[in-house]
Amino acid sequence: MKKLVFLIVLAAIGLYYYNGVDSNPSVIEQPVYLESRVYFSVPNSSRELEFVFMGEMVSQSDCTERSGNYPSKLLEKCPECIIKSSECKSDIHSQYQSLFVDEAMSTTYLSLTKGNRFERNARLVVWGLSDKEAKLVCRDMKTKILANYEGTARCI
Repeated sequence: MKKLVFLIVLAAIGLYYYNGVDSNPSVIEQPVYLESRVYFSVPNSSRELEFVFMGEMVSQSDCTERSGNYPSKLLEKCPECIIKSSECKSDIHSQYQSLFVDEAMSTTYLSLTKGNRFERNARLVVWGLSDKEAKLVCRDMKTKILANYEGTARCI
């Protein structure tokens, strides 16, 4: 009886460990991309900004779960923001593929590289800003994100 209980406990621990590692691997080999687009109208201006968030997720279920969390957290901090879309994709537009190898583009963007297996690599681009504004916004976002992110954050 003791052996049976020991085997059940051992199997439960193994299953728990396997599921945890499987759903949060240190290397994501075939990512599913979360792409969220958020619009913000600048007060007292005719300018509209588009925030594009791209994140590498482990699987479709990981992406679906995180896609529900991201917009709601954003709206808590920015009630004026409008979520245009938030979807999971196996491929991303060619315009955004180079972001995940940290290549420069026509505007400054935020590059997040995970620091542990529970975090995700992500990129955040803000369209509608001047070059100077994009750099300032990126530095501000970087500072705020690093308060809760173990990985690295760079403005590119």
